[in-house]
Amino acid sequence: MTRARTLVGRTTALLLITSGAVMVGSTTAHAADGTITGTITAANRPITYGYADLYKWDAVGKRFAYVTYDFISAASPDKTFSFTVAPGKYAVEVYGSRLPDNSVGDAWALPETLSHAGVIEVTDGGTVRADVSYPTMYTVSGTVSGARAGESEARLLRWEPSHNSFEYFEWDDTRYNGSYSFDHVPAGTYTMEFERPDGTAMGEEKWLGGNAAMPTAPSGSGVFSVGSSDLVKNFNFDGPAPAPVATTAPAIPATAAVGVPITATPGAWTETPSLAFQWLRNGVAIPGATSTTYVPTVADAGGTLAFTVAATQAYTATGNARTGDAAVAKLVSAVTAKAKKKVELGKKAKLKVGVSVPGVASPTGMVKVFEGKDKVAKGVLDTTDGGKLTIKVKNLELGKHKLKVEYLGNTVTNGATDKVKVKVVR
Repeated sequence: MTRARTLVGRTTALLLITSGAVMVGSTTAHAADGTITGTITAANRPITYGYADLYKWDAVGKRFAYVTYDFISAASPDKTFSFTVAPGKYAVEVYGSRLPDNSVGDAWALPETLSHAGVIEVTDGGTVRADVSYPTMYTVSGTVSGARAGESEARLLRWEPSHNSFEYFEWDDTRYNGSYSFDHVPAGTYTMEFERPDGTAMGEEKWLGGNAAMPTAPSGSGVFSVGSSDLVKNFNFDGPAPAPVATTAPAIPATAAVGVPITATPGAWTETPSLAFQWLRNGVAIPGATSTTYVPTVADAGGTLAFTVAATQAYTATGNARTGDAAVAKLVSAVTAKAKKKVELGKKAKLKVGVSVPGVASPTGMVKVFEGKDKVAKGVLDTTDGGKLTIKVKNLELGKHKLKVEYLGNTVTNGATDKVKVKVVR
């Protein structure tokens, strides 16, 4: 909410006179036209020059609107500003080259309502005093060294009780000489952030004290006090920033089936990294499977699928996370067996066996023939058989026989059975 102005090549922030400063004297005048005047002083910092901006309450727009300004001359020993005004409600902001970039207290913008303490009312003439006295100010400075020292900007943030949070106070560029200095820091509670020029944070080290996120209370790690003397705080940023971390792990369903889409959730991550995805088949990357949704193929049947996420961000190492495995169901097969109904005693019964699996041109695997619990014959399908096989059953005795033909399946295909009847005659 800080509004910036450019002053002799330097950008400074506006300062509401009633926050971080002391206004003395009456706040009501008594004449048709009146005067708002004030003197700016600081306890231990010389004020060279600056500006005081006058704003008047706009009853229609329900806001304070800019009216004019008064230059605070370096030659003026008392640093005084003065405005002749018609009756109304006003606010004044002060900013300058030797004033702090932000004020103490709730002074990030003009008053938003007429109940704000910074409102000055002129009713019927006279002079309204609006003197501004800045408290003792301190310097917070230090160096930034290490492999990534040339990448950062230092930001000072002040605890604001009215907002119940740390708010931006001032920044300094560390890229040119490896140091920072904040020279107009009032007493208070602060934290610091180191941020790259492109707006990305310095990973785990971005907050003073190594916190991964801004402190949320005016005490604890990453928080320090200003109020007794100038402070020196040096920092070192060696090596790449820590990798992003998955605060919520990526996940996929526990089971999958060929031809049925399976969708992964990539999880939640620290910072704001770019995410790259990869599906794995039995632990090996599947070429081209790089989105959150994947449709399992015949090659996946009977195996496992997993989903990995690689989180990358400028200046940081890569963070990686992997889901657990999803078991892919085997393919369903069907088997048919045919034979002549009558076979002469002493001759072999020929069984013509066919195995079909959707999506598989030539199923492979063992086929066994049982009579009751006894195995009486077997055969093997290979990739050149096209799913067809002739099995010869010998040594069948006179009479009727009920044979069970069982395809045992393989690593990607379930088994199946069929039955056939054969009668042995003389």
